[in-house]
Amino acid sequence: MENFKINGQKEQLETEFRYFALKKNGWIKENSCVVNKFALVKGIKLIGFYETLDEGFEAGMRKFDEKPFLVKQVTSE
Repeated sequence: MENFKINGQKEQLETEFRYFALKKNGWIKENSCVVNKFALVKGIKLIGFYETLDEGFEAGMRKFDEKPFLVKQVTSE
């Protein structure tokens, strides 16, 4: 099962993927409850965590409409 969803082309979201990779372990250290949640990321900003991939994607569509954003699952791996 895919653990991320994007609005836009993957190449457009290089910043979001890098930001996610940089911050993921810190988010887990700050609050282990975020493991298995879905992070909504726009640029170099965490927008929020969501229970499901679809909830995160819907929140991104409401907030950013057609602009690119990333929703990716936070895993401890």
